[in-house]
Amino acid sequence: MITIRKAGLEDIPQIRAVGSASWRATYAGIFPDEFIENALEQWWSEAGFQRSIPNAAVCNLVAEQDGQIAGMLMGTVDPHEEGQVHLFKLYIHPHHFGQGIGKQLWQSYLQHLAAGVKRVDLEVEPQNARAIQFYTRLGLQEIGINEVEAFGYTMKTMRMSLNLHVGQGDKATLPSDSVVRAILDVIAPESVDFVVLPLAGSYSNHTHLVEIKSPVPRRIVLRRYNVENGNVVGKARCEFHALKLLQNHDVPAPKPLLLDDEGRLFGSPGIVTEYVAGTQISAVDDPVGWAGKAETTARTLAKIHAIPYDGTPFLSNGNVEVAWFLKSGAVPDYMMAYPEGESVWHTIHDALPHIQKVKPRLTHTDFWSGNILWEKGEISAVVDWEEASYGDPALDVAYCRMEYYLEGMDDEAEQFLRVYEEAAGAKVANLGIWELAAAVRPMLSLDTWLTRPHMDERFARFIANAKQRLSIGE
Repeated sequence: MITIRKAGLEDIPQIRAVGSASWRATYAGIFPDEFIENALEQWWSEAGFQRSIPNAAVCNLVAEQDGQIAGMLMGTVDPHEEGQVHLFKLYIHPHHFGQGIGKQLWQSYLQHLAAGVKRVDLEVEPQNARAIQFYTRLGLQEIGINEVEAFGYTMKTMRMSLNLHVGQGDKATLPSDSVVRAILDVIAPESVDFVVLPLAGSYSNHTHLVEIKSPVPRRIVLRRYNVENGNVVGKARCEFHALKLLQNHDVPAPKPLLLDDEGRLFGSPGIVTEYVAGTQISAVDDPVGWAGKAETTARTLAKIHAIPYDGTPFLSNGNVEVAWFLKSGAVPDYMMAYPEGESVWHTIHDALPHIQKVKPRLTHTDFWSGNILWEKGEISAVVDWEEASYGDPALDVAYCRMEYYLEGMDDEAEQFLRVYEEAAGAKVANLGIWELAAAVRPMLSLDTWLTRPHMDERFARFIANAKQRLSIGE
């Protein structure tokens, strides 16, 4: 188990050992050996950490496992230059690469930021593709390239930034105190004070944690919907009512507390839920961990799909929504641009009217590793229900299996299907056509989906397998 805590002076030897091992593993072949040795001596010196660790303006965190430090982070926490802070170091020991520790350190760092922080900046070596991909997934964007002279060597650094503003332009940052107070007057009138913190892991909306100080402290989550994604009123209503339904069926999901679909409190449509402790097990950052969760994930999805259609309002027809690319009646340009895209479109178009009829069930429609939280080895919550619908349960099975295939986890994809069918008590119908429909999403932006070696080959194989399934009536 990983514990994130503030660093102490006694941690300095292990912190420096993490830096030494990580730098040698990461930058060998990028920087000359002499440069690496000089950088470790100067930028990872004992004296430097003795100054920074007691400094209240600097956040020094360590990730500890079984008494050993597996990763570290150093960054400022007090805003300056119009609310900016800077992340100086985030390094993981090579023995712990791919375990999701970097994301846990990042999440903890965000929660340590002082009030008024609007932006987090950092610099990364342009050839460090792993780090750039990591920060990009966290929402940071490239803002420029710097050249720095160090130890007789000219090095380039890519500047990246995360804007913690919510909304567009200068309209809003974190939810204002008046907004939060108005919400607390409704759901927690006994509250004495509160702290609002950015919450990492929200991919398309604006989500913040509120720590309420009251006789019984509690945490809630404020979730506002991104207007750029459209239909924000419908999404607020959909997610709120889906979460209510899930509570009635004992499915792990955040408890809904308040629906503000007209934005009278938030200023824009949003919902409030209880906070659920947990972290993502990313298929990218922790492939071994995600592969080992196929059985638990499958059983949880089967439990969701056991919920029958009961007329819950504001939920869409999932079969229609997942096949959105058919609505215009013509093959979209992004599908024409992919070699198999036109064929996939026509295959789905011709086969969809003839699929096997199944009873509609509650479907998530975006069921993947990024929308599942884990705590102590179990799923603590399935999140992000803004596109919940009723439809063919194979929609979710197909989408989740595609992630396994893209990550090269073919065996786990088959295990997931096998365990799901066992838990559901029936063979999955129509899987081939819904796997083809799932494959359309990456075609929208192949550059952001197929980012690592062999993913294009795996994607093509996933499509070919789906076509084969469909051809034999599966």
